[in-house]
Amino acid sequence: MTSQRPRIIIIGAGFGGLHAARALENKPVEVLLIDRRNYHTFTPLLYQVATCGLEPEEIAYPVRGIFDGDSNVRFLMGEVNHIEPSDRSVTVRSSGQTRRESYDYLIVAGGSVSNYFGHDEFALHTFSLKDLDDGVTLRNHILNLFERAAWTDDETKRQALTTLVVVGGGPTGLETAGALHELVTHALNKEYGFDESRKPRVVLIEATDSLLRTFPDGLQASALRQVESLGIEVILNHSVDEVASDHIRLSDGRIIPTSTPDLVGRCSGRAADGHARRAIGRREACAG
Repeated sequence: MTSQRPRIIIIGAGFGGLHAARALENKPVEVLLIDRRNYHTFTPLLYQVATCGLEPEEIAYPVRGIFDGDSNVRFLMGEVNHIEPSDRSVTVRSSGQTRRESYDYLIVAGGSVSNYFGHDEFALHTFSLKDLDDGVTLRNHILNLFERAAWTDDETKRQALTTLVVVGGGPTGLETAGALHELVTHALNKEYGFDESRKPRVVLIEATDSLLRTFPDGLQASALRQVESLGIEVILNHSVDEVASDHIRLSDGRIIPTSTPDLVGRCSGRAADGHARRAIGRREACAG
């Protein structure tokens, strides 16, 4: 590099990438932050977007606005599709155009993807909550299902259309199930005229023997009591073995008709290409 100041490229404008960029503000370095979207998403509230509690713009903030006035931090919207550690460069693609950016140090903070625990085929018929598009897609899907349910006279089909299944009993799973219950109870039931005998179902499935598995026992028991008191159906000690467009099958063979299985509680690091994997861990690359 010919620049007098070291150049640091940060891939990803999520929490990890932003934290790194903020730590480098007003330091004697040149920072280039790259993300395929030009806004940061406050992911802990994605479930509120999916359940109509918040509008998308309420949990998104322009990245350039975050670093407005910081001369050493620059933002570039694009997707990094190649890392070349031999000459310390990355290839960025956006709107059909490609450019190379060189670095002295590289921070990879690409985020996470849903982990299906060996059942990648689940992705075909499930909804994950990883970004703003996911939240909006799930919201529109739920509302569309209730419109379809209002049209049908087939009670079995109507019940399947209005059965919402959340897989994962961690904090996000509980929040999502609770928000879905609130949406159904306080809005959709009234708007679509479902009485007590025809009310929609919210089902929460957890493969282990308790909700909030990593929390103290007292909080686990309290969470279970509160969730069940709302009328949410909780199924413990059962994993999901099959996901189809109109049902899921549990590990005990039980079938739950549904058009909305939502996997929210599991994630893993976003995969990198071969060059990126070799670069991560070297002196010039830090995993974020």
